[in-house]
Amino acid sequence: TTDEEKTPNVYYFLNFNYTNLLYRYYDEIGGMAKDINYIHGCLGNYLGCNQEPVFGFGDEVDERYHEFEKQDNNAVFEHIKSFKYLESRNYRNLMEFVNSNPFQICIYGHSCGISDRTMLKNIFEHDNCISIKQYYHKREDGSDDYTLKNYAISKHFSNKSTLRDKVVNLEYCTPMVQPDKGD
Repeated sequence: TTDEEKTPNVYYFLNFNYTNLLYRYYDEIGGMAKDINYIHGCLGNYLGCNQEPVFGFGDEVDERYHEFEKQDNNAVFEHIKSFKYLESRNYRNLMEFVNSNPFQICIYGHSCGISDRTMLKNIFEHDNCISIKQYYHKREDGSDDYTLKNYAISKHFSNKSTLRDKVVNLEYCTPMVQPDKGD
């Protein structure tokens, strides 16, 4: 495979933001089939968002999670994201997309922190994930967060060789474009 740019046939947005900020970018894509999955719900009634906000812990790989399971206290599971995902179809829709065809992940503004490790690990390590491209934050002083974001991304991989195969090199990534502030 090459790092050649290709235009996708379909855009699938996995939105971790609880607001409608994505719509400021959405119209820029124009003309493509698009789907937005508000995986963590939303704070308003946006198109396709039918889930209350999901807050909590999403790292069932963490040793602390295994300690939760040993407790005789179901209250510790009230803010485990995996259980909240079962309350809507959003996670199932995501997995149907992930299982359907090869895809490239474009990270725009997500920290890739471990609070979403179980889900991100499942997506990043999936055989259909061909690459992970980030749109990094470029600071006024000329520095950027590309390398720091790769540190965060690496925590979602068991196989570090796969990480190196999938993460797109800096030279093929670009800084995030900031949306117009509008009215």
